[in-house]
Amino acid sequence: MHKVSRYCWLTNKIETMVLPVTQGEVDAWLSSDDAPFVQDAFPTLSLGECEFVLTGLTPEVWRELFGGVE
Repeated sequence: MHKVSRYCWLTNKIETMVLPVTQGEVDAWLSSDDAPFVQDAFPTLSLGECEFVLTGLTPEVWRELFGGVE
């Protein structure tokens, strides 16, 4: 498990989650021109964790926005 940080456009700050991937793996995926879908690149991540990798929105912020539906 590793701390992964992403910029959250909604909170306008860097958010961090502990995920079963490294920051380097996420950065490499984000910078790839032919990256697979996030759920294919990181199949062990939950939907909330995938959303975090994509957008920086943590599950807590997601719940505030959308009422708990992931």
